[in-house]
Amino acid sequence: MQKKIIAPRVREGTAEWYKDHFANTNAGVVFMLESLPELYKRAMLEIKGKFSHGELLLIVDVYNATILTPGMPMLDAQVSDGIALDHLDGKWEVDGEILIEKIADLTSYQKAVLEIWANGYWYAQPGKELRDLEKYVRGLL
Repeated sequence: MQKKIIAPRVREGTAEWYKDHFANTNAGVVFMLESLPELYKRAMLEIKGKFSHGELLLIVDVYNATILTPGMPMLDAQVSDGIALDHLDGKWEVDGEILIEKIADLTSYQKAVLEIWANGYWYAQPGKELRDLEKYVRGLL
């Protein structure tokens, strides 16, 4: 299998963390980048079935025009703000308090994965239309 060269730039503290946990920074970054897709799939299987159709639509809606911040998953805050400020619970006909409780019950990794999933809907390949939202959400029901 051919490997693709990429060169991520990370904060000094992040590079030091990799040095502390792996033979060297590159080995750590390669391990993490290669592991993430499989870990993501596993977390998605853990999340599957926990949220209703409307709740998933609300979560995707919240991430429209949102930029993810590395190391700071904001799913709880994003959803809370979407409900309080934009009344997305009414738009998607869900109980906002129950949704917030469901999110609180997730592990920090599951929250990060759900945030990546929701944000990912908005990033279709250049020149392509957005994905089918109903089909996208159905995958987690």
